[in-house]
Order: sequence, then structure tokens, then C-alpha cells
Amino acid sequence: MSKRTIIAAMCAWLGASGCFFNPQVKDGDPAATQATSSMDASDTSDLTLTTGDPCGGDSCVCGDMVCGPQESMMSCPQDCAEPSCGNGAKEANEPCDDGNQVDTDACTNACTSAACGDGIVWSGEEECDDGPDNGPGKPCNAACAVNACGDGNLGPGETCDDGNDDETDDCASCQVASCGDGAVWAGHEVCDDGNAVDTDECTNACEPAACGDGAVWADQEACDDGNMVDTDDCTNACELPVCGDGIVQDGVEQCDDGNAVDEDGCTNECLGQVCGNNVVEGSETCDGTDLDGKKCTDFDSYGGGFLICDATCMSFDVSNCCKANGATCGSGAECCSGNCPLLGGLKCAD
Repeated sequence: MSKRTIIAAMCAWLGASGCFFNPQVKDGDPAATQATSSMDASDTSDLTLTTGDPCGGDSCVCGDMVCGPQESMMSCPQDCAEPSCGNGAKEANEPCDDGNQVDTDACTNACTSAACGDGIVWSGEEECDDGPDNGPGKPCNAACAVNACGDGNLGPGETCDDGNDDETDDCASCQVASCGDGAVWAGHEVCDDGNAVDTDECTNACEPAACGDGAVWADQEACDDGNMVDTDDCTNACELPVCGDGIVQDGVEQCDDGNAVDEDGCTNECLGQVCGNNVVEGSETCDGTDLDGKKCTDFDSYGGGFLICDATCMSFDVSNCCKANGATCGSGAECCSGNCPLLGGLKCAD
């Protein structure tokens, strides 16, 4: 039985998947005749049988000095002297050769084993692979995973990444904690509203708004000069000064007793009494020519003369007043009439 007959039978047994053979000795050769005379159907040790997709032309014939697509250093060393990546045979120093053109599986198209850092994204194993550009501060980290906030690797746009989701430590949302970032930094900030509005309930210093902090708290304070001077144009209660608040405003008020009593030494206009200015003020009884409407006749036994305000502005001087008729007198000089006769006693009379 010829080798071709045996191979034809084997091909028929393999079915339509296709097969081809590369006989080392052709039919008709003397060696072939001798070989086939003692060969049965199971003796195919010197046959090269290949199953799979058939190749076309003479390139499939081993021994034609052409390394065909189905041939390798292992199957046909006389045709293939060098390893050929992509033929499906692991040759020489090739780590792998899966015979396909899929570059993202476990064996790359360069017949190297897929690995992080080779610049090829290994499907199902890697999220990214930028080759030498992998690493800290890059879009793809050294483990071929996309850099993300909280992964513990410093990625693009991040100033820190401590690998946790604690927004109150010194790294919040992968940015170094600072006042105004909207996260209250524990041990450093009391509040942080994440805005640049200095007049709300949390100042731009990340402190709760308070009288004396120098920022006018909207709808809560009328003023805030940031000092503890109570007599300037903003009180220590962060209110505008007014007469009657009990605080003497420097350069504006002479006094401020905090009440509405006008004759107690400090007027309701916050003016203090000044004796000698011819104006009755506060607790003064009179002041110079201002006798508060009084005259000698307003006092017992006096009928005329000149009423005077004493030097203290607290009482009247009646020494220049004369006594009316009928008033006790010691001399005529005391009487307005000038006559002090004895009328059952010294009395002023006409």
C-alpha cells in the first residue's frame, strides 16, 4: 500500500477540516517500493501529517526550501532555519507563539508574554498600559491601573493621595488641605464653607464669624473694626455709636450716661454741663446771665432788685435783691422803698 493511499485514508477519517502531507520519500522511488512492501496502514512514522487550515501552493511542501505558513523549525527544519513569530509554534527563545494577530491577549504579536509596562493593554488583566510612562503622577500607574483619587498613587491633577476617604485630614479629595476647600481640616479649622465670602457665618480664615474679627457679619453686625476700642466709631458690640448708648465717643460726645434724663449733668445730646457758658445745662440751677427765668420776686420777702447766679451755677445770689414792704428789715437799704420804720418792729414801708 502506498503512503499516499494511507494519507488519503487518514484525511478521509479526519473529515472536511482539511489535511495535507509532506512525504519525505515520493511514490515510485525504489525506497518507496521497499518501504510500502512491508508497511501496513498503521506505519506512518516517516510521514509529516498536518491538520487544520490547508495552505496553498508549493509552500506547504516540506523540503522545498520555502518556510511556508504552516511550517516551523520544529515541523520542517530543512525549510525553516529561523524562528517565525506567529506560526503558532514556540521556537528558539520565544516565550510564546499563539499563532494569532490579537495583540491584547496573553501572547503579544511580538511573541512575548503580556506584561504590565509593555505598552499594550492586556485585555481582562490591565486597565491601561502606557509603557515607560506608567507611574506616579501619570494617568496610568505602575500596576497598570488608571490613577484615581484614593488609590494611594499620585495621579494627574492630584497634589496628594493618602489612599483614604477621610476629608478631614491633611489630604482632602486628593488636594492638600487648605482653608476654602470646603472640608473642615481637623485640628486646624473650625469651619470651612468652601467659598470666598468673608461676611457669612464662616470667615475666609475658616473661623466662625464673631464680633471683633474684623469682618462685618451680614445681617448680624453693623460694623466690625477688629479692635477692642469701645470709644471709636464702632463699639465693642459691633454697633455704630449713638448718644445714649452709655459710651462716650471720642471727639464727638462730651458725655454719655446712657439715659434719657436731660438735667442730670449729661444732656440727651450727650453734652456735659459747663458752668459759666451762660447756658443752664444738666444739674445747673443757673449759669451766668441764664437765670432759668427766675427773678428776685420769686423768692420770699423780696420785691425787686437784681438776681445773680453764683459762681457754682448751683444756686442764686439774692444779695442785690431788695425787700418788699412789710418785710423785716434792719435798715432802709434793705427795703425797695428805702424806708424801714418802726412799726411794731422794723418793717419795710413806704
